[in-house]
Amino acid sequence: QVSTQSTGYNDTIMEHVGARYMVGVDGSDFSRKACGEAIAMMRPGDQLIVYHCTNPGRYHDMAPCFHPSVIMSAVESLAIHWGVDPSSINTGHEAEERRVQEGRPSSILFVVEEKETPSDKIRDKLVRAASAHKVDVLFVGSCGAKGVTKNGCYPQNTVDRLGSCAEYAVETAWCTVVVVKNVTPARLPGGAARFLVGVDGSGMSHKAVLTACHLAQQGDVLMAIIIAPQETFEHVIASQQPEVLQERYRELLGEHCPTGEVLLERSDQGLSIGKQIVQVSEREEVDASFIVLGSVGMSCRTAYLGSTAKHCVNHARVNVVVVKEQSGSSSSRFGILHH
Repeated sequence: QVSTQSTGYNDTIMEHVGARYMVGVDGSDFSRKACGEAIAMMRPGDQLIVYHCTNPGRYHDMAPCFHPSVIMSAVESLAIHWGVDPSSINTGHEAEERRVQEGRPSSILFVVEEKETPSDKIRDKLVRAASAHKVDVLFVGSCGAKGVTKNGCYPQNTVDRLGSCAEYAVETAWCTVVVVKNVTPARLPGGAARFLVGVDGSGMSHKAVLTACHLAQQGDVLMAIIIAPQETFEHVIASQQPEVLQERYRELLGEHCPTGEVLLERSDQGLSIGKQIVQVSEREEVDASFIVLGSVGMSCRTAYLGSTAKHCVNHARVNVVVVKEQSGSSSSRFGILHH
């Protein structure tokens, strides 16, 4: 029997945690890896909400690893492996409000809901839960358990596919979304992540840089990339000139990462900006583990997801962070992103 927590997240709890992360888990290797990346980014005072939506009608057709109790046990073991204090893990059997009142808020909190009808979409429930819990960052695996065979294996054609849940979260969630790719090597305790942030002079790309700074841990590497046009246009204001942006973000990244650098690339007329960023991320000297982008850029004012972010989410072989306009609640360290 698995206990459940309500999806409401009251102000009492919010006042006692730092950044709030959420990861959607379903027992798949993809979601387990996403959970590991979320735990790796936690700092003291942060809280990770591990969200699982049960699908009782399918359990008899699935391997045991997809049952909620097994998922919880696996995540708990993963958290302890990353050095999380076992006493700070709330598996759902204890009311979080009471833990907060006693001065011991959970660093990891399990939330379990049930799929009630066949028309009840898990992707909808995940995004609604992220909103109800007022999370700063939502982590999802690029693909989930839906395509898994009865013996728990993935068909070969699902390795690079973006699942419907990840796609829906990127397009509709109000918070920043991290899509964790299966082909990216999993981070190990003590290992450093390498962030590559796309910068185009827009407010959203600036927010992406600040988000990367907040996500990075000590020892991680921060890089920014500016794709400059082949020709210099006179109508571009001085503050938006590629060389000015390069100097501005070199100084900003240097405050957070002594080895941070800003790459200035000239646009390739045969490639979109998204394709260029993906290519740069795979260079040996860059070796990015995360691409960080604003959901929209300078040339996009109406879409929920711009063409550059969409291309990277769908085609990059590294993890992708899509930063949203409304992400960052006022009570966490991400709240500075609103100012």
